[in-house]
Amino acid sequence: MKHSAQVMSKHLGWLVIAVLLSTGTLGNASELQRAGRPFSEQLRIVSGQLVKIEGEFYILRTPVGEEFRLQVTGATRMHGTFQVGDMIEVEVTGQGRIKAIRPLEK
Repeated sequence: MKHSAQVMSKHLGWLVIAVLLSTGTLGNASELQRAGRPFSEQLRIVSGQLVKIEGEFYILRTPVGEEFRLQVTGATRMHGTFQVGDMIEVEVTGQGRIKAIRPLEK
């Protein structure tokens, strides 16, 4: 009886982990870091001030002070031209690739 309870407990533990991963609660597989913690793999909307451009990477600071290093690729939909100081909104993948970028509505 003790063995079957251990097996059931082990399977229940794996089930809980699987549920947490599928809902994005753990989400530690992502490469994009936000305040030391990874983003989930979902497409996210992030807005803030463009504080630096480093080649194909845009550094974005949110109103609460978080900074993101985001990559512009050939597939990025650019809705305008952007320079340091602009307020922007981006659609970004969990890997930090910008899908779309547009000026932030004032």
